[in-house]
Amino acid sequence: RDRRDGYNFTQSEPSAGNYYPIVTGILMKDKKQDLQMSVVTDRAQGGGSIRDGQIEIMIHRRVSTDDSLGVSETLNEMGIDNQGLVIRGRHLLALTKIEDGIKFFREHALKSVWKPIIAFRNDVNNEPLNYKPWSLLKSELPPQINILTIEPLTQENNILTILFRVEHFYEPNEHSTLSKTVSIQIDKIFKNHKVHEAKEVTLGANMDKSQAFERLKWKLDSTYANKKGHEEIPIRSTRTTKYRLQIAILIIAVSSFGLLISTPNHENNTHVEKQVFVPEKIEPVDDVPVVETTPPEPTNCAYRVYLDQQNFMTLFM
Repeated sequence: RDRRDGYNFTQSEPSAGNYYPIVTGILMKDKKQDLQMSVVTDRAQGGGSIRDGQIEIMIHRRVSTDDSLGVSETLNEMGIDNQGLVIRGRHLLALTKIEDGIKFFREHALKSVWKPIIAFRNDVNNEPLNYKPWSLLKSELPPQINILTIEPLTQENNILTILFRVEHFYEPNEHSTLSKTVSIQIDKIFKNHKVHEAKEVTLGANMDKSQAFERLKWKLDSTYANKKGHEEIPIRSTRTTKYRLQIAILIIAVSSFGLLISTPNHENNTHVEKQVFVPEKIEPVDDVPVVETTPPEPTNCAYRVYLDQQNFMTLFM
């Protein structure tokens, strides 16, 4: 409160100057009593701690007087019934020990943003929904790793390019175990797919990371010239190391060698499983590169993954 990192700051707006956008939630800690109060929101709102021991969340902003910033009118939307707008939402409140609270906050903030999509269907002869779950992953990822995106990009020579993002969503020293560095074996992520190549690229996945860093070499003055930075570690193996809130972007080439397809048998309400084999479309590469990334920057992680068209349509359509 009443400060900014990196320069001397004098607060002229004690209320508005201490409000910040909160996308997933806000928390407050009492280290002496080992207590944390967490509030997880279901949408972006304003938040701050104007006084010690208090949290404020602005659900909806209404101003009864003009703010003298050029509009010459109040911000007071009355709605169709002239009674004011009705704002609905949910706040999830927890009061826990600090370490337990961090785990609660991170996990529930993630669930709040990535809520399941509810779908409905017409009832057909009271047929039960007897479908088995299926995962593209061979096994569960570590609890501090989250998959953000699996998105098809391009197709070339029967190889489909997919943007695959994952993130380590704990900050450094935030949790005794979950904030630690995690390694992911890239060639063991996907079920029934063989990894042939992995290449580290920029966040936009349009340039090799090495090329990007060649372009971003700044001249530093004596104040920062000798500051210790994070040494870049080159891509070497099929293991990617995820540091806290660290980003790593890879292009991964995989080919499919088999897919287990489950189809419903409506006569006896069972499922028939069939193994479908898809020929490899690319030659294997002996030296499979992957990444060990550098420590913490609060960002996400993006990968490109190559799958053949037939298997992708089966998996994702």
